[in-house]
Amino acid sequence: MRFTIQGGLVVFCSLLQLGLCAALATSPAARADDVQSPPTAPVAPSPAEAAAPVPAPPSAPAQIAVPDSASTAAAEASAKPATQLGEIVVTATKRDESVRKIPATVDVLKGKDLEDIGAREMEDFLKYVPGITLQEGDTNSNRTISIRGIGPQPGANTTVGTLIDDVSMGDPYNSYLVPDLDPFDLHDLEVLKGPQGTLFGASALNGALRYVLNKPELGNWAFKGFADWLHPQADGHGETFGGAVNIPIGDTVAVRAVDVVQEIPGLYDDINANGKNIKDADNGYKRMHRFMGYWKPLDRLTVNAFYLQQQNHKNDLSIANNLDGQFIRTDTPGPSSSTQGFSVENLDVRYNLDWFTVISETSHSTKQQNLDYDASALVEALATQGVQSVRISSFVNSKSNAEELRLVSAPGDSPWVWLVGAYINKYSADLTFNTYVANTAVLGSILNTLGISTLPSDPLSLLFPTPQGLSVEDIHYSPLTAKEESLFGELTRKLFDDKLNLTVGGRAYRENMSGDVTLNGITAPYGQIENYAGEKTLQAGGFNPKAAATLQATDSILWYANASHGFQFGGFNEPAPIPSDNTFPLQYKPSTIWSYETGLRTDEFHKTLQLDATVFLLNWTNLQLQQTTPDGVTTYTENIGEARSKGIEATMRYLTPIPGLTLVNVGSYIHAKVAEPYTTSTGQFVPVGSDLPAAPRLQTATTLAYNTKFGPVRTGAGVTFTHEGHAFNDIEHDQIIFRFNTLDFNYNLSFPYLFMAPALTLNATNLLDTHALIGAQLDHVGNESDGQLGAFVRPRTIDLRLSLKF
Repeated sequence: MRFTIQGGLVVFCSLLQLGLCAALATSPAARADDVQSPPTAPVAPSPAEAAAPVPAPPSAPAQIAVPDSASTAAAEASAKPATQLGEIVVTATKRDESVRKIPATVDVLKGKDLEDIGAREMEDFLKYVPGITLQEGDTNSNRTISIRGIGPQPGANTTVGTLIDDVSMGDPYNSYLVPDLDPFDLHDLEVLKGPQGTLFGASALNGALRYVLNKPELGNWAFKGFADWLHPQADGHGETFGGAVNIPIGDTVAVRAVDVVQEIPGLYDDINANGKNIKDADNGYKRMHRFMGYWKPLDRLTVNAFYLQQQNHKNDLSIANNLDGQFIRTDTPGPSSSTQGFSVENLDVRYNLDWFTVISETSHSTKQQNLDYDASALVEALATQGVQSVRISSFVNSKSNAEELRLVSAPGDSPWVWLVGAYINKYSADLTFNTYVANTAVLGSILNTLGISTLPSDPLSLLFPTPQGLSVEDIHYSPLTAKEESLFGELTRKLFDDKLNLTVGGRAYRENMSGDVTLNGITAPYGQIENYAGEKTLQAGGFNPKAAATLQATDSILWYANASHGFQFGGFNEPAPIPSDNTFPLQYKPSTIWSYETGLRTDEFHKTLQLDATVFLLNWTNLQLQQTTPDGVTTYTENIGEARSKGIEATMRYLTPIPGLTLVNVGSYIHAKVAEPYTTSTGQFVPVGSDLPAAPRLQTATTLAYNTKFGPVRTGAGVTFTHEGHAFNDIEHDQIIFRFNTLDFNYNLSFPYLFMAPALTLNATNLLDTHALIGAQLDHVGNESDGQLGAFVRPRTIDLRLSLKF
């Protein structure tokens, strides 16, 4: 069933009235501080958070006492309806700082809120952040994230970094896996917009997603756990179980352990002419666990360490071969599977001197990806008849060793605030990409059917000498290495009693990349693949500047501005596998970006209303986008000149006069355009003013949440309406994607005074059941209807969660 925007708003208002009537029918009596509103608007604290003290920043684990009658009484005292919007402290600038004092845009989603809406992956929460989009592919390796219209196509170098605490999880070459950390037991998720090269390097050309972990707590025995049941409209269902425990050991040591086991319900049916009929074929599982330790042997010395590992597996592709919203694929007669995982080990040592802190962060991270796909659709005549022919496999195993040493000025009354540091990262990866003709019984039976009876009982043993089959192209980088070295720093001068702050900073960097390439397969002597074998090298370097200012014009109005520069390393393209492919560059250059941003932040009506607005301009040069050769067989990354993005973002947060009722609205309007004309490999001319891929002009999210208490019971409800404007899947504008509305509903009921404080949460997402495209790829060969691949918004989904804690 399809809904217009007006129809969706009617449903939205009707459900909102029902939710409010039910909530207002209850009478306030017990504590309200644990009632959480859905995290549908960045940085919007729940009423409880607004009333409570600012939480301890993650860099300094809080010391929380075991609850007793005194702490319960204090909690009840703080449970009064919030009278002000609270402050949120983040470490996005590598120091503890109020998010509303930072001269840049940082959107924050609190970990507790993510748990309350049953968030499992990026699709569940990025829609609540204005100016950011997620274009899905068949796996995490083919998804892309864009911020303010700046983003790659699948396969190109990422423009948005992913960090776990301060550990970068990006790849200097290509983008094999975008880590999608399970958000259970997070302190918060920080979305940093604009270039982050000064503090975080090349992995964050125009922004970063930073997962901030909850740290161990001294003096506090604590446990929390949950059981979750997810049921999409597509008939599949999955269960998830998770738990976290905090254990103090004496007065100076604490440990924290977290574990999540998730079943991923499938959405896409795999149906083929050979009798294959698998419902919800792309089901799978996720496993995540981490272990953390905290040690404070001296008042001045602290040691934090953590180990984290996550693995995702899917039994089939999460994609359809249509663009019509049908979760069906009919052109993959053989199986396809993917297994992806990553791990992080980090040691953070801090020593506080009188006027600065010495911080050493040492990390080791790994990423693994093993994909084995049925690509029979390349031979469409056979695929539609259920015959498996061509397959593609890839294996990636990378590791990164990084060390960062920095000095950070101590907090205090000094008018100078500064940070200096040195960073080195050594990266290596083994990469294998193989396209081969499958060694299957199906092809063997075809040969026998043709009357080739003189061959052995297994005729394929003569034709396909390898276990996989006949290799068309086998490319192996062993190893691919990259080394990044940099010096960075920031200096802030406070003037006029801290009313005016001026900041300058920069990062001097250099990178060396090399890869030893070996080639095999029947096409190795031909076409562009010839002379490609051997060692390949790339070098890049430069200086990345930054300047910013904040002015506290009045007690309730803050103005800020910044100019910052970002950079992105270049890389290697895989050679064309067959001679008919057109020639294209086998290397692509680094790209850079300049960002100019200014905005106002206001706190009105005794800090019950926040109105914020930001305008920005981005100039991206030598942008990297993925292209397709005219025969549709090979993709490659190419620099295409210059692009420009400009727009505005606005946020309103309002604690209404009705106690417990909060209204939040966020939105963005962005023009992201090609600034230099360009002709694609297929001969299509891209004029100045063409929209960049995955860059919708209008995005909005509106949330109305109500939290209250009834005797010993706490309850709350929230409803969110989001709008995603239309965008295009690629630079050639082959297909419109996005262009949809969603309506989500959240209801929670908790019993904080019962044993283990049980809480029940109901989340209903995509109530309008839109099947809009959120990723698409079209084949440029032959009939335009051939080779269509589409990924859709998750259909209407019901989620039930039981949470316990003590």
